Amino acid sequence: MKIAIFLGLMLGVAANATTSFSVDANVAGLPGATVGWGFNLSNDTGFLVVTGTGMCTDSSSVAACLGSPVAEYTDFLATNTFSVVGPSPESPTLNQSYVQGVSGLGSFLIPDWAAPSYSWSPILFLTYDLYSVSPNDLAFNPDTDILSLGQTLLATSNISVTSVPEPTTWGCVAAGLLALGGWKWRRRRTV
Repeated sequence: MKIAIFLGLMLGVAANATTSFSVDANVAGLPGATVGWGFNLSNDTGFLVVTGTGMCTDSSSVAACLGSPVAEYTDFLATNTFSVVGPSPESPTLNQSYVQGVSGLGSFLIPDWAAPSYSWSPILFLTYDLYSVSPNDLAFNPDTDILSLGQTLLATSNISVTSVPEPTTWGCVAAGLLALGGWKWRRRRTV
């Protein structure tokens, strides 16, 4: 009877619980540059422990991508911090801005071959385990406090490759400024 009541309460809590994940919508950089994502993660159902993040460039095969993420992607969140998101005493939200090599979800090295104006829309994923007790609690037992393992949250983003003006463009700009300055100087001298 107690187990049935417990399961009923857990199902009721799960029906009203929410877990959400979003990332910076647009990032841009030059070929060979590193770009990354800030993120927002919220959870009010149990204690969510982040186990990893990754990136898929092909949205048609997310399941296959989870096993072999993009090589140019670097996971910051799971490798730099132990993140628990949930009710008190933990925080129900985790928000981080992207700071290269320091914080954020992760980073991506734009390939050198990527031409200016090239863009793609990767799927970023976050994997997590869910527990009934916070892993930071002294009473935590990883064998009995499991609610679910290996869960995944997805978010989409857009990566754009920006262009660098070529040397001839800089030369034209400099010549134009010199001509404008000379014209202005000559006009002021004749007045």
